[in-house]
Amino acid sequence: MAAADSSADALRSRLRHRDAVADLGQRALESSDLDGTLADAAAVVTETLEIDACSVLELYPDGDAAVLRAGVGWERGAVGSTTVATDPDSWAGAPLESPEPIVTAGGGRDGGAEIAPLADAECPRRLGVAIGDPAEPWGVLVGHATAAREFGDHEIDFLADTAALLESAVENERELAESNRTLQRLYAITADDERTFDETVDDLLALGRERLGLEGGFLARIDEAADRFEVTHASGGTDGLRPGTVSSLSNAYCERTIESDGLLAFTDSPLEHGIGEDAYEEWELESYLGGRVIVDGDTYGTLCFEDESARSRPFTPAERSFVELATQWVSDELERRAYRRDLAESEHRYRTLVEHFPNGMVALFDGELEYTLAGGEILEEIDLSVSEFVGQTVRERYEGETRETFETNFRAALEGDHRSFEFSLHGREWTAHAVPIEDEGGEVFAGMVMVQDVTEAKAKQRQLRERESRLERFKEYTDDVIDAIDDVFYVLDETGDLTRWNETLTEVTGYTDAEVASMHSLEFFGDEDATDIAAAIEEAFETGRTRAEATVRTKDGTEIPYEFVASALENPDGEPVVTGIGRDVTDQREYQRTLEGLVDDLEESNRRLEQFAYAASHDLQEPLRMVSSYLTLVERRYGDELDADGEEFIEFAVDGAERMQEMIDGLLRYSRVDTQGDPFRTVDVDAVVADVLADLEVRIDETDAEIAVESLPRVDGDPGQLRQLFQNLLDNAITYSGDGTPRISVFAEKDETRWMVSVRDRGIGIEPGDTDRIFQVFDRLHSHEEYDGTGIGLALCQRIVERHDGEITVESEPGEGTTFSVALPTAPETDAESATEPETDADANGPTDE
Repeated sequence: MAAADSSADALRSRLRHRDAVADLGQRALESSDLDGTLADAAAVVTETLEIDACSVLELYPDGDAAVLRAGVGWERGAVGSTTVATDPDSWAGAPLESPEPIVTAGGGRDGGAEIAPLADAECPRRLGVAIGDPAEPWGVLVGHATAAREFGDHEIDFLADTAALLESAVENERELAESNRTLQRLYAITADDERTFDETVDDLLALGRERLGLEGGFLARIDEAADRFEVTHASGGTDGLRPGTVSSLSNAYCERTIESDGLLAFTDSPLEHGIGEDAYEEWELESYLGGRVIVDGDTYGTLCFEDESARSRPFTPAERSFVELATQWVSDELERRAYRRDLAESEHRYRTLVEHFPNGMVALFDGELEYTLAGGEILEEIDLSVSEFVGQTVRERYEGETRETFETNFRAALEGDHRSFEFSLHGREWTAHAVPIEDEGGEVFAGMVMVQDVTEAKAKQRQLRERESRLERFKEYTDDVIDAIDDVFYVLDETGDLTRWNETLTEVTGYTDAEVASMHSLEFFGDEDATDIAAAIEEAFETGRTRAEATVRTKDGTEIPYEFVASALENPDGEPVVTGIGRDVTDQREYQRTLEGLVDDLEESNRRLEQFAYAASHDLQEPLRMVSSYLTLVERRYGDELDADGEEFIEFAVDGAERMQEMIDGLLRYSRVDTQGDPFRTVDVDAVVADVLADLEVRIDETDAEIAVESLPRVDGDPGQLRQLFQNLLDNAITYSGDGTPRISVFAEKDETRWMVSVRDRGIGIEPGDTDRIFQVFDRLHSHEEYDGTGIGLALCQRIVERHDGEITVESEPGEGTTFSVALPTAPETDAESATEPETDADANGPTDE
């Protein structure tokens, strides 16, 4: 019976010891105060082992002595000030010599007294154990007993467990201190505005190597689509990971990094952590800790630390947190740099908008309603200079009701509102939009107004004007926001039943809320549309989103076309639902039908115009031939009877008839560009220009023209029309060369997917204000006495280029010469070796003229 009682007592004692350690461990986890944890441990040991005193000692760096960090049974003030010797035969030093807890008897060195909470005579038994790695212990935990007693195995285990718990607490404090130091250095590096981005990244990588104890660190840029991995910054590490190193992403550890939800971390055995065999053979890295760099929601690259050797201990949460913080800083900084670039581009576009705002103006105003910047094409039309406008306040600039309108809307913009308003001024009608301008912090510091002249538009569309509706920006409750939406809002569960809708649904359909609650969502549609909507709902649950068009049938039978867009998500209970918006597209469909009708009318009108031009030019041929023939007959039959004036009159008439013939021929060619052209194929422009020069050989010899032709490309086009194009341009270059020898060059440059082929002369040039006129049909810059021509050559060139989906531009300086540049599509690669020689076509030859 006694043996049974002893066994039961031992079991209860073990359970009590276990509970004591668990309770102490919980308190240690909840507290960051190491001194408090040490004091709690001393108290728990004293109480649990039912002894008289307990000491927690921390070794000095030299290991010859220890300081009392916590204790029970010591005099007041002893903690933190009492030093105890730790030589092997002392009560504090003996446990340091043993890997296991050790029991020592009373008695001091050489019979002398020791510093202890209890005298040797009063303390016949002590139980001590080292705290920390036996090779490099942090300190010692000792229990002191006044009675001559034995310590059981479970009591020794209890003290060992307590020491292990204190070892963990000490290590946590060390880790916390190291983390704090690292974070302070991290902040100092990232907060230093004097450092460049590259310098900051290099310093972060060096700090990370030091913190993690790894050989190297690097930042890499990743292109998943191109399977590309490039190191942009590196510190330490292997020679293969240096700035500029490029490799396949599929053969890099970073591929596994970007696939991970968080950090990719391992201290050995890379293959067991998802690293491919090819990647391991190439890099041979055993330890690795890295994370994704995300910029604007997309993967930019990775920030990683590595070592060719395995690491003896796993990465701690604090070490992981450092890498996460560093990765987040790089992500944020890259986003800020991108934002600054976008801001600079935005400022440039804004100034361009101000200076070239069409049919109106743009202006900035400050908190005093004073204009600080303005520009726009309309200022010149209303005879108002920028210098007069800028610097004026609204009160100085406007009067009466107009002033009140501007003040009200400008002040609203400065308070964060977007305002649109209309006013009359200078005999015109205007529409204006006033908006706030915010800084990076979202604070409004100025306003912008955009004004456009809508006089003509208002006259045509006064009865069709639509009032713009604004969605309130802020609502106190979500339901109020949803009910304010003009579109139909809805939420469907997996069965297709409506679980939420807004007031618009009842207003559109005519059903009450109670009726809607009793209906299935498909009951709002006809049979065919209901089938499509059911499929769309199923698609939303499967893929996460859907879009569908269907006709909603209201309570009174009215049918309204609607467009529905929806996405799948989870409700607060974690159940899948589909939520979306339905929009009335009646106006859009009507607009589309109207637009299609207008396009058909325009195409028909163009066909009729082409037919008219062709017929008119043909009908003019016959009477013109008659006039020319009879004038020639008169000259032959009565030439001897005519005086000098008569002969001159006939000469003028014949010349006019010939020029009229040339104009008719030109008009025919102009009208046939789109309808009579050949199919496009690959054309060698070198061969085209060579044939044109052969046709112009007589003119070239007569004028001693010097024409330099560089290597020209192959393009996709109509060979006959391209020959006409370059013949007109070269003929013009010779014609308008001035008094000197014509010097002409033909060359080409690649512009993305197009070739820019240019013809440059050193002739008389064109005034800047006339560069648009030269492409107008029959609009000549010079008289017939100065230069021959029909006035249709360049218009024909422009028409040919437009048929080739290109453009023709002109750069000219009066007296210096002119360059005509033509953008033509490149030839398809498959046809590059089979370029077509230009065809000899009588229609390709004809008079040319600016």
